[in-house]
Amino acid sequence: MPFTFKPYHKRTIRFRGTQPYDDWKFKQYSISAYNENAPAVLFEAAAPHIRELLPPQAVNATRYGVGFIIVHEACDGNYLLVSWWEGENMLCHHVLGAASDTPLHFKSIKDSGIIACVWELEILYFEKKLWSEKILMQPGQPDFDTYLSAGFSGNI
Repeated sequence: MPFTFKPYHKRTIRFRGTQPYDDWKFKQYSISAYNENAPAVLFEAAAPHIRELLPPQAVNATRYGVGFIIVHEACDGNYLLVSWWEGENMLCHHVLGAASDTPLHFKSIKDSGIIACVWELEILYFEKKLWSEKILMQPGQPDFDTYLSAGFSGNI
């Protein structure tokens, strides 16, 4: 039976600034299929899961203590993407999902193989470009402050 595609609808992506998680600094993004922003309660529900995923030492010889999260209020449930930079140019990435009937109960969906949807990929691409420009192309003087203060917002 062939898959039936739903019509594409733009979604609002909003950069919400930076949020500390213990010694980590994470940029926060909101995506919603319904509203201007994903509900604040989703970010609150995400916080313990983020802390659980993070390595205990935010900064070391190969880790910078910075990354970004995406909270996505989607049509089929909610998603939490947690990513941080490691080893100069590597991105550690975790995806969790919450079913529509339990919208605040995020669980790992790594067994599904899913890494991101088309709206989330827009943020991943923006973050890749910004990391390259502000960190990798600034040998000896990476600009973490500019990296952390810049974010993508738009309707895509």
